[in-house]
Amino acid sequence: MKCAACGAENDPSNRFCEQCGAKLDEAAPSPVPVGATAAPICPACGAPVLPGEAFCDNCGASLAAIAPVAAPVAQPDPVAAPVVAAVAEPPSEVAAAAITEEPPVVAATLVDVPIPDPVVVPEPAVPDPVAMPVAPGDVTVMASVPVVAPEPAALPDAAYLAQKQALEAEIARQQPIIAQLEGVVSTLGVATPPAVQASLDDARAALARAQAELAALQPPAPPAPAVDPAIVAALEAEVARQQPVVTQLEAVIVTLGAATPLAVQTSLDEARVALTKARGELAALGVVPALPSAVMVEPNAPTVLAPVGAAETTAAPAVAAPVVPPPPSGPRLVLEESGKELVFPAGKSEIVIGREDPISGIYPEIDMTPYGGETGGVSRQHAKLILNGAQWSLVDLNSTNHTKIDGTRLEPNTPVPVQDGQRLQFGRLVLLFRM
Repeated sequence: MKCAACGAENDPSNRFCEQCGAKLDEAAPSPVPVGATAAPICPACGAPVLPGEAFCDNCGASLAAIAPVAAPVAQPDPVAAPVVAAVAEPPSEVAAAAITEEPPVVAATLVDVPIPDPVVVPEPAVPDPVAMPVAPGDVTVMASVPVVAPEPAALPDAAYLAQKQALEAEIARQQPIIAQLEGVVSTLGVATPPAVQASLDDARAALARAQAELAALQPPAPPAPAVDPAIVAALEAEVARQQPVVTQLEAVIVTLGAATPLAVQTSLDEARVALTKARGELAALGVVPALPSAVMVEPNAPTVLAPVGAAETTAAPAVAAPVVPPPPSGPRLVLEESGKELVFPAGKSEIVIGREDPISGIYPEIDMTPYGGETGGVSRQHAKLILNGAQWSLVDLNSTNHTKIDGTRLEPNTPVPVQDGQRLQFGRLVLLFRM
């Protein structure tokens, strides 16, 4: 059968031209010759279809399930007319009608062409900012390069922080449990299961234990600052200058009693403040000043007062040798700045230390007013010594300026045992405990 579009000869059973794909006439398909390759058949209507088509031309059914059949490539016949000449012929009216009715199929021969694998384009590698070499003179910093912060150094109090965080986490864990279980108990009342009540008791005990441990947790002491030898020497010189002044003026007050001039008392107070300040600064630096030798002055004994500043230039004049009584026995407090001993009242197991105040009716067993207690920050009822058996304990009575034993601050209303020779500090006044 001759194609009306291109003039190529086709098999009578073809419906489309093998050369140009134009539709042929509607003649009934003839049987397939023996030995020829069978054309694909539509699975819906049984009509032959052109290889490579997606839908049947007869019924429009999908041909996706039909495997493509590769038709043999036709070898050119040298006797046949050239294809170019045949195409050059003008299309007839029938061919034009066929082209208008249905678009031609360009591919008449199905050839299996392997599909190449998709080319995977690798993403550009991001350079590691740490591994990038930097030229010695290159100081340019790119905004896209992340800045890696150094890891923080290990804290010296890491154990304290870890324990504190663990206790806070335990408290935060137990509180919602208690709240939920208390709601259950409040709702059920006497019908609360014993296991729920037991769980509530355990949670309360765990919460109380964690809160107590957190309250008792003490932060580590800060590192001691470096001590400047020049500052220490200056403070020690101030102590050495003020100590004899305090000793001489106290002797004058003991001798004159109520007849002591007001200027002498004022000078004594100023010298005590200066001496206490110098000793306190030395103690803050961790330097324990040497205790002065105790000068016991008998009342009404003649005393020669050395002029202030004379110890720096000339030797102090000799003091008339008083009659020194035997050293007291039993527990006592020794003033660190003057060496004066304050003996405990006999027969008492509780000794209150503070300042006398007749207006408030406060009369402590040991009155620190004559020894600079008011300027030294001693409260009216500052602390209390308690005897239990043979052991003395010190209790801070919630004082304003605190109580310390060897530099360690005491918690209010908590007895702490004291030993012979320990330094007791009330405000800024420091005394030694002697048995």
